[in-house]
Amino acid sequence: MGNVRVGFAASFVLGFLMAVSPRGLAHEVTPTGSLAARRFAHTATLLGNGKVLVAGGLDQGTLLTSAELYDPTTGTWSSTGTLAAGRAHHTATLLPNGKVLVAGTLFTGTATLSCLKAGDANDSGVLDLSDGVYLLAYLFLGGPAPPAPFPDCGTDPTDDELDCASYEGCP
Repeated sequence: MGNVRVGFAASFVLGFLMAVSPRGLAHEVTPTGSLAARRFAHTATLLGNGKVLVAGGLDQGTLLTSAELYDPTTGTWSSTGTLAAGRAHHTATLLPNGKVLVAGTLFTGTATLSCLKAGDANDSGVLDLSDGVYLLAYLFLGGPAPPAPFPDCGTDPTDDELDCASYEGCP
């Protein structure tokens, strides 16, 4: 079928995906089978074997832990594994060993922090996906360390709009 692209809008509205196969300037669009769970804010990762892994997302405000595999040779979906926690607006990266790293989520559903400053890893004054990327870069790529009070435990000295309703202190 050539390159497979996955239509996110179709999965959100209709609960199925469309496979798009480029053929020169024209494209062939073929409806696929239905997903077991309708979802949006999920990820779709093209695997080395040509299958597509769809993981997590939201269904009417509920964070999903389910994952499904699309097989373009048969046009069918199958359930596969579950995430340790429901995730939406996250990343799913195919690693060189063929495994998929699923990381991050925006603070949705039941994920809350009592001290928002504690989640602002890059000290930008905003909680977003860049905080997780910043930490991953530090941990795995030798990126810059998080700002003070790191590596010690303590309060954030930066004056910003993020609230710290309660802070349990350091262990």
